[in-house]
Amino acid sequence: MTDGLILIDKPSGFTSFDVIAKLRRSLGTRHVGHTGTLDPLATGVLPLLAGRACRLSDFLLKADKRYTAALRLGTATDSYDITGQVTSTCPHNITEDDIMAVLSEFTGDIMQKPPIFSAIQKNGERLYNIARRGGQTEIDPRPVNIKFITLCGMNEHGDFLLDIKCSKGTYIRSLCHDIGARLGVGGCVAALRRTETGSFTLNDCVTIDHALENPVLLPPEHAVQHLESIMLTRAQSFKFVNGAGVKYENGAQSDDNAYYRIYNDRQLFIGIGYVDYVNMILKSKVVFPADA
Repeated sequence: MTDGLILIDKPSGFTSFDVIAKLRRSLGTRHVGHTGTLDPLATGVLPLLAGRACRLSDFLLKADKRYTAALRLGTATDSYDITGQVTSTCPHNITEDDIMAVLSEFTGDIMQKPPIFSAIQKNGERLYNIARRGGQTEIDPRPVNIKFITLCGMNEHGDFLLDIKCSKGTYIRSLCHDIGARLGVGGCVAALRRTETGSFTLNDCVTIDHALENPVLLPPEHAVQHLESIMLTRAQSFKFVNGAGVKYENGAQSDDNAYYRIYNDRQLFIGIGYVDYVNMILKSKVVFPADA
């Protein structure tokens, strides 16, 4: 099977694309994509989709993420993590109470400026390419949502450990940089581990070596297991996979932005749908017609 999901516990030192390159051959397809970049420094949950399952990537890209970050205060860098060039240092005596006193300022809906060393494009060019050649550019802040930040103590290096749950598009490096700036001593990420993506946790993941030796893919619908499901009749399934609307007879109106896993009368996954509540029609967003 070359269509499906595999959950990797990414090691430090690898880019997300390094992981993809290693797994393409063992998975038997060049169509492999990740669903949320992890920096080389970072480790943890990296969902990969293969084959036709890549059509479901948007639903994981939009999922909330959870991280454990080691915040190193007193050191600021150009990349906002410990691998960058140091831009300032500052001796400090910041305590856990000092940090807890400011965390509420970084919780909820906030505007965040991404780091210059990021894959965001500005005028058609990646920011990290601008940074690498020593260029400067204005970076516009973006809205993100921080569900919570919890201080969990300190590690053996004196870094403060933060448990963070956030929306897509959040840069933990920027968050740590901004907390350090708010405390007046500077700060950067010393270590970062993604512990959750959507409903997936580290317990669901395998190592790269394990995946290379046992390239077992989960079914595509596993990538969207957090969505509610709708079962269609054979006639409705034919309409759905061919792009025709299906009369929605559930009666209950849900979130206008809600998507559903759609199954045919043989209980086979045939795609993702959403409801046009004005006309009460179930429409297709992503289809897997070969299974209908």
